[in-house]
Amino acid sequence: KIPVLVTTEYAQAWLFTARDIHILYQRDSVCIFMDGQRRILALVTPEIGASPLNVVIPAAAFPCPRLDDLDFSIAHIWNPYPVWEDLFITPFFDMLNDVCRETYTPGCWSYWLLEAIPSLSHYQNLIYESAGEAIRKLLPAIADHREAECVFAVRQIAGMGEGLTPAGDDWLMGCILALHLLKKAALARFIAAAAIPLTTPLSAAYLRAAGEGACSIHWHRLLQATDADTFNQAAVAIAQQGHTSGNSALAGFYVTLAEHRRILPGAVSGTVH
Repeated sequence: KIPVLVTTEYAQAWLFTARDIHILYQRDSVCIFMDGQRRILALVTPEIGASPLNVVIPAAAFPCPRLDDLDFSIAHIWNPYPVWEDLFITPFFDMLNDVCRETYTPGCWSYWLLEAIPSLSHYQNLIYESAGEAIRKLLPAIADHREAECVFAVRQIAGMGEGLTPAGDDWLMGCILALHLLKKAALARFIAAAAIPLTTPLSAAYLRAAGEGACSIHWHRLLQATDADTFNQAAVAIAQQGHTSGNSALAGFYVTLAEHRRILPGAVSGTVH
């Protein structure tokens, strides 16, 4: 038997109801399953940690853990939903610009934050040019709640870019979490719903969770940090997840907050509008 360390109510329900299960992706620290309804469940190591779709098991169980071997007798059932009403922008969020720059690798959607523009392939240039235009349309549309323009821009971002979850989806996930922090939950759900049909089942599952206000333990630590060191550690942990995913999500989160701060300069430390 494999002892489950951390799980969620979603994971428990998935395991009870899933049919026609197959492995979608597998490597040394993660095994991702999809069922016949295209719902996702991931078995992960403690290093990756708790997330809305994750079941955390010991690293020794990899690379080929079996669902039938899971033992939930000591499992902690973790709640992936922060209490968004109690969370606000703090001055620590200004640190995200540097974290995005320092953890950038080719393919990440923090490209626009870099001071020195790296050389890129023709394909990457086309992606960045199209995505940059869409993001420049999306941010003011979000600020003014222009839903039709949000949908138009999201359609140019969702499913775009590199990675197991396309970097454009990761950027949108960060944007959606920023909207929850800005107390714009309805708009966060709206943008997630617009993106979900346009991407892969794996990305769709993460976007759906973000739209509902759920996020990983590393995001919880960042959102709840009360000192700069804790905040920076959480930000780096997010940015280093996956090849491009974490960095791109952090960039989407930061840029959305920065646009809000630009429009409403007083939106710091409990004065979010």
